[in-house]
Amino acid sequence: FLRIFWGLCMVYEIYTHITHDWAKTKRYYVEPPWMFHYYGFDWIPRLTLEQWKVYHYSMFTLAVFFTVGFLYHISALLFTIGFTFLFLQDMGLYLNHYYLIILLCLVYVPMPANRYFAVDCRIGLARHTPTIPFWCVFLIRTLVSVVYVFAGIAKMNVDWIMCEPLIRWLPAGRRLPLIGWM
Repeated sequence: FLRIFWGLCMVYEIYTHITHDWAKTKRYYVEPPWMFHYYGFDWIPRLTLEQWKVYHYSMFTLAVFFTVGFLYHISALLFTIGFTFLFLQDMGLYLNHYYLIILLCLVYVPMPANRYFAVDCRIGLARHTPTIPFWCVFLIRTLVSVVYVFAGIAKMNVDWIMCEPLIRWLPAGRRLPLIGWM
């Protein structure tokens, strides 16, 4: 069920770019007059808003395919390439979570996560097996642990210890379902 959970997370991530009348995409990827490219990746093209719409709908489709296990390995590979394209657009928009998404998607490409509760099993592209090898679970646990340990170390400063980011962020999240009341 890790594939399904991760796929739903990716569906939601891409959905946030599509909703709100494309405001997030337009603000961060179309309107800036220039962007900070990663070293060696200044060849990555900037897209128009119409091209971003096609991109996001394609990524949404790939995330859904990944979630349901349809053409799983191809969907995982293309989603990884697509999300890396998004990540490399601007260094100023770096998030360690986006880096984690790329790493986890890259790990999912060779992983046999399409062997249970997947369309690939139904159509004969994968052999049905209710378990996956331990190395798959170990690799995912390790990647998540490393990213969050280093994020925790990076946050050991006065602002985080005094809860400054939370004081700013939590009131803005009052409208969120399930956690807004906190």
